[in-house]
This record gives sequence, structure tokens and C-alpha cells, in this order.
Amino acid sequence: MLNNFKLITVGEISNMPSWHIPSQRHKCHEIIVVINGEMSVVNSTAGKVLGGAGNIFFYRAGMDHEETSSPVNP
Repeated sequence: MLNNFKLITVGEISNMPSWHIPSQRHKCHEIIVVINGEMSVVNSTAGKVLGGAGNIFFYRAGMDHEETSSPVNP
């Protein structure tokens, strides 16, 4: 049921140029909404994907993923 969803926490990923976090996975699902700049994500399902402002990344619980911001983010 859709009414069972609840927001648990909100965070922020740095948009510092060339920010990077190595491969990781979480026990819960993760959603990233790109507000400005660009970032790339690497995972075993989609390979390398580039996203910009307005794009949304969704990782299922347990999915390995690696994130890097663009070297020219504003």
C-alpha cells in the first residue's frame, strides 16, 4: 500500500567539484534528487549514469553504488 511510506531522514550530498564516495550499500532504499550541477553514479545494474538538475536516482536496499559530482558543479 502506498500509504505505508514515510520519510525517515533528509540529507545532502556535497556539490563540491569532484566530490566522490566509493562504492557503498545501505540497508534501506535511497533516493537522490539532483538540485543543481551534475553527478555520475556507477552501479552493477545500469553501469555509469550521468544525472543533472531535476533527475532522480533510486537505489534499492543492498544495491552497490558509487557517486561522483561533476568537476565543474556551480
